[in-house]
Amino acid sequence: MSLPNIPNIIPDIKLKKEDVLLLLLISIGLEQLSLTHIENALGDNLDYVIGNNPSFNELIQSNISITRILRTILQKDMLLQHKPEDILTEIKTYF
Repeated sequence: MSLPNIPNIIPDIKLKKEDVLLLLLISIGLEQLSLTHIENALGDNLDYVIGNNPSFNELIQSNISITRILRTILQKDMLLQHKPEDILTEIKTYF
């Protein structure tokens, strides 16, 4: 098996610092939006499970699965909480 051949690509992208900071804020908003979509999907999943008269074990397994995913979402949300503050501080020093 050979190693992958990575082409030498040098993109010519020129952004102002202001544009970069705004793009960072937009990316944080999109991450938070994606977490919200995952939470909504979990709610739909729970509605489906409950609507099908699950056994006790099925309810427990569903609860364990949803709890794990929500814990991961919470961790990601906590990390995202500090990013806008840092970017806004940088914006204040920029202007």
